[in-house]
Formats: sequence, structure tokens, C-alpha cells
Amino acid sequence: MDIINYKKHVLPCPHCGKDVLDHMDNCPHCGGQLRKQFDEEKLKRFKRVANIIGILISAVCLVLILANRCTA
Repeated sequence: MDIINYKKHVLPCPHCGKDVLDHMDNCPHCGGQLRKQFDEEKLKRFKRVANIIGILISAVCLVLILANRCTA
């Protein structure tokens, strides 16, 4: 890897300011967390709500299709 491509992936640590690579999870200098971790409970809640919305949209589409067949 040449130096130009290497510098594209270097970012300052938000905790200590030293250079770290963009794929790292923790700073090797201070140990600070570089990426936000997902809250598992919020992710489960989001999936649950998304599933309910998907089921409701599917049910509405099904009702509209059946209503269209009955009137035709």
C-alpha cells in the first residue's frame, strides 16, 4: 500500500487525538472506543416495529386485491 492510500484511512482519535486507522474499533494508544456500538434492545425494537409495519402493509394490499376481485 502506498503512502497516499494509507493516509486516506488515517483518522484522529476523538479521545487522545493520535492517528488511528479507520477500521479500528478501539484506539491502540488510549483504548478509547472509536465506533459506536449498537444497542441490542433498540435494534430488537426496531426489527419488531418494522415487521409489524410490513405485515400491516401486506394485509392492506391483500384486502385491496381481494376487494378488487370481488367487484370485478
